[in-house]
Amino acid sequence: MVLPIPTIQMSRVKIRLRVERLREFMWFPEAVVRGALGYYWHYEGAAYEPLYRLFFGSDVNRDAQGNLIATPPHGGRIVIKACDDYEKCADLELTLFGKNDVLVPRFIESLAALGKEGVGYDRIRFKIVGQSELGTGLLKDFMAPEPKLLTKSSKLTIDAPMTLRKYGGKLLQYWDTYSFASNLVQRAAQLNQFYGGGFPLDWNTEELSDDFRNVICWTDTQEIARERVSSRQRRSVDYSGFCGVVFMHNITRENYTLLRIGEQLAVGKNTVFGSGGYKLESV
Repeated sequence: MVLPIPTIQMSRVKIRLRVERLREFMWFPEAVVRGALGYYWHYEGAAYEPLYRLFFGSDVNRDAQGNLIATPPHGGRIVIKACDDYEKCADLELTLFGKNDVLVPRFIESLAALGKEGVGYDRIRFKIVGQSELGTGLLKDFMAPEPKLLTKSSKLTIDAPMTLRKYGGKLLQYWDTYSFASNLVQRAAQLNQFYGGGFPLDWNTEELSDDFRNVICWTDTQEIARERVSSRQRRSVDYSGFCGVVFMHNITRENYTLLRIGEQLAVGKNTVFGSGGYKLESV
């Protein structure tokens, strides 16, 4: 069986920032930058409303007839990492789902304006010193090719704290294979529904998740604590999760295809903040 790849439309760009106080800036910068951008987009109005909806969702939860409508998954993701070879620089990798020919340059414009104002309580300033287009197209265009020799074992290196949702709504800050599979399948199916190319995705989500019950896992993970104070919610918000390595044995070709999909989409809670990312290797 060849698992169909969701027809999710994506745009991805890397933006290099020179930051005045990099060490302070790098304490969970995704949350700080996203929060500051939210205020900026809300204040600037209609021109930035599509970006606001992608990152924060819509305030409208009912259609014209008053019926409840589904809330789409967040259509944007920000990951920020300090550069090893450039002093006081960090790379921001932006992923937008859907058709975003106009929104990528608009995001960059708003980011440049925000850098002049500064972010966080201490108003850390930055400026854009470079950018590179990483691609625009469908999800399949971003996925690494499947190895010619596909083994039945894979290694996941979770490099951004992952938090999984268990059935019933409980949040897990430790590895659970079935919850991981369920989160991955549901996220891919929902993103395809809201940001796909118009073609139905014929997945049996329960069957795909259940198939991971036969996978044998060995884990070496640890919980990573992180939080930020949200002025919008007037409280401290916990974004903790777990990082580390997971070895998966007895995987099928369908399992491996799903893992390749998850590598591009990230998995679990707070993906818009850069959480839930991992690197995949066939071992």
